[in-house]
Amino acid sequence: MKNLVAFLLILSLTARANAQRVVDVDKENVSAAQFFNSVAGEPVVMAKFVKLVEGSPFYKNEWLVGEIELESGQIFKNLSLKINLYDDDIHYKDDKDREMIATMPIRTIRMRNVMGDTIEFAYAKTEVQKGLERGWYHVLHLDSVTLYKKYKKEISEDKPYGSATTEQRMRTREVFYVGFKGAFTEIKKITDPIPAFAAHKTAIAEFMKSLSHQSHELKLVALVQYMNRLIK
Repeated sequence: MKNLVAFLLILSLTARANAQRVVDVDKENVSAAQFFNSVAGEPVVMAKFVKLVEGSPFYKNEWLVGEIELESGQIFKNLSLKINLYDDDIHYKDDKDREMIATMPIRTIRMRNVMGDTIEFAYAKTEVQKGLERGWYHVLHLDSVTLYKKYKKEISEDKPYGSATTEQRMRTREVFYVGFKGAFTEIKKITDPIPAFAAHKTAIAEFMKSLSHQSHELKLVALVQYMNRLIK
């Protein structure tokens, strides 16, 4: 009886350790095929973009090394990734160097750019993050007060004079959102009010005067950092 109890205890601890383990395809002997069997994928079909002459559906056209975190909390590292922000798809390379689309729910993506900086994207759900559409958002600052950036990809078609071929052009529009306690507010201008911080309106206005020479994005990052200091 004691042996049976000991065996069951060891089995339970082993299962728990495996469930919490982070899989690193560089450090562990896990093939790309085994890895992507666990997250599922499908072949890429880019037929809708064959007439694209300007712009791109991707965050970056080049492949970036990074990691993905599934909805289950499981993390996989050292993957070749691209984000299709027009379709809100995650592209990856499989073990045969084929471009595939991940079909399992993914919570977060972290990638490293050529400068070695970490870029994080989070998948938003309208029922969880009020004020956001479903899709991928660039996380510019993550704290009690959060700053997200949405790259809205808008496509247009036209037929040049004298041509029988239709051409497509894709434009990227950047939209910023400040989030607090699960609710997000779109910020079009740096002076746009944030309802949850109405009581700090005067202090925020004074702080913003010191940021007059910075870009819109850097101003927003500094503002969100200041807002976090106000509530701590």
